[in-house]
Amino acid sequence: MMGIGLTCQVCDANEAKGVACSGLGAVSFAYCQECLDRGAEPEGMFACTAEMCGTDVADFVRDMTTFRDGTYVSWGDWIVSDAGKAALTAGELAYG
Repeated sequence: MMGIGLTCQVCDANEAKGVACSGLGAVSFAYCQECLDRGAEPEGMFACTAEMCGTDVADFVRDMTTFRDGTYVSWGDWIVSDAGKAALTAGELAYG
C-alpha cells in the first residue's frame, strides 16, 4: 500500500498515516501511527493552549503528550519547560 506522502506534524520524523483533527482545537494535522496511538499533539497546539488558558486546563489536556527534542513529553512536563514558560509569558502579555 502506498503512503500518503506526508511527514507527521507532531514528531516530524515518521511517515504520516493520515490527517486528523487536533484534540485541542478545530485544526487538522498529519499524524504518524505512534503519535496517534499516544494521543500526541503538535507542540504548537500546547503553546496555543498555554497562551490562552494558562495552567487552568481540562483533565483531558493534562493527559496529552507532545513531542520535543526526540521524546514524548506530558503536558505537565512541557508546561514547566522553557517552551511552556515562554508560552505562559506570551499569554500574560497578550491576554493579561
